[in-house]
Amino acid sequence: MLNRPELSTRNLLALAGLLVLLAFFLQGDVGFSLADEGFLWYGTIRTALGEIPVRDFQSYEPGRYYWGALWLKLLRNDGIMALRISQAVFQFAGLSLALLLLRRVVRSWTGLIFGAIILLRWMFPMWKVYEPVILIVAIYFAVLIIEEPSRVRHLAAGIFIGLAAFFGRNHGLYCGVAFVLLLVYLNWTSDKRLLLQRLGLLGIGVVIGYLPMLLMLAFVPGFREQFAADLLFNLKYGTNLPLPVPWPWRQIDLSVGARELINRISVGTLFLLLPAFYLFALARLVFRRTSLHPVFIASAFLGAVYLHYTFARPQLYYIAWTIPPFILGLLAFSSEHRKRVAIWCVLAVFTITALEFAQENYFTIKVKSFAKAKLMRSYGGDFDQAMNAQGLIKTDVRGDTVWILSDTATMLNRFKPIEQDLINSDEAILIAPYLPGLYAVLQKRSPVWEIYFLFPRPREEQKVMVQELERKHVSWAFVCNHYVDDRRELEFYRTHSVLWEYVGENFNPVSLKIDPRCELMHRQ
Repeated sequence: MLNRPELSTRNLLALAGLLVLLAFFLQGDVGFSLADEGFLWYGTIRTALGEIPVRDFQSYEPGRYYWGALWLKLLRNDGIMALRISQAVFQFAGLSLALLLLRRVVRSWTGLIFGAIILLRWMFPMWKVYEPVILIVAIYFAVLIIEEPSRVRHLAAGIFIGLAAFFGRNHGLYCGVAFVLLLVYLNWTSDKRLLLQRLGLLGIGVVIGYLPMLLMLAFVPGFREQFAADLLFNLKYGTNLPLPVPWPWRQIDLSVGARELINRISVGTLFLLLPAFYLFALARLVFRRTSLHPVFIASAFLGAVYLHYTFARPQLYYIAWTIPPFILGLLAFSSEHRKRVAIWCVLAVFTITALEFAQENYFTIKVKSFAKAKLMRSYGGDFDQAMNAQGLIKTDVRGDTVWILSDTATMLNRFKPIEQDLINSDEAILIAPYLPGLYAVLQKRSPVWEIYFLFPRPREEQKVMVQELERKHVSWAFVCNHYVDDRRELEFYRTHSVLWEYVGENFNPVSLKIDPRCELMHRQ
């Protein structure tokens, strides 16, 4: 009888790599969003070409663009699959640390594999994998401090916080607040000079980790001004459109069918369970009578602070991006076998039911298609038909074959002859409001800084955009009547009226129809 492999770090890394590869095989070439994924893809391509995020185009924080651009350079390819490979590597790092955390909680391969699969299922969509991974890394550094509060570990945690802010200013803020509260809690009864010393080390680390951004602010011409303008705009208008919280009692609608009803109630219940668990966890921290697991303590502080992000735009995505502390904290709550089994069951049920209708979560689609096509006997056409039956069309996305939703596939396929026959390589095009991925597909540079026209912009800024269009002799415009959350006030002609009027006065519609809600126009 073979001995069970030991729970060594090497074996855990191998497990993480195997699961990430399996996930990439199942969903790496499925789905494509011209809006949100295109936003990251376009910016990563421009960064690889030497442009500066934030300064030269509307973007997230620079870190994720430089990470993606590094891999585009290494792979010598700037296609969508190369970008996804970079995200899979990032995902591997996060899942590896998650397994190192789980090893502290469970001592069986079954538990480790089960926990890793649950965490992996919640890491979606791929272009936002940075969010849950950064949160997992934060929990890992918090656990290191709890286990051994050395100077090096406090400094390292601070460096991580600074780097996290380079990938997302919100992560820097949330992690900073959580770690300060954690240090205060851990050192409440100790010498206050020790607390100040550890906070100082944390602060020094933050400066070191944030050094790439500080250097950009100091030495990259124009970066500081645009960064400040972007920050002020976000403070004024926010970074997310608010939504009502989908409390479970609001989701009861028998007309939607049993499966969708269960899905809606499951998602709504999670918005109750997450804050309830962190409230319970913080109460245990205050009134504890027994020692608590470091993973439980770390998850409580980080999860409680990240609740602000969970409810910033309460929908399934935001649960997915902030759920790691809930999963890890629950698993670390009790070592009693019966309670542990109950926790596993709860996590499995919510993972299955909440993700049932999740967009951009294509984890099981290929499995279903392989089964339908009876892969072992007949691959090829039968598999394609099975994928088509699920609304996915095999489409060429600038050299990469990807299974994408039929409406997106139709738009891309209709654009191909236009790209080849009408739009010259030296002609610029304006694309609005929410399809920046088309710039990447057409291999065009946006003629204006803004590439995702979501929030209203002041008239003065719109006039600057008009001047840019004139200066760059933009010949084409592709404008859609899209708006999010059924909010008509967010239609492009309302949020960017000056730009809309300019396009209407200077461009004529082309008879070719690409999408019923969009208009392709050429300068008069």
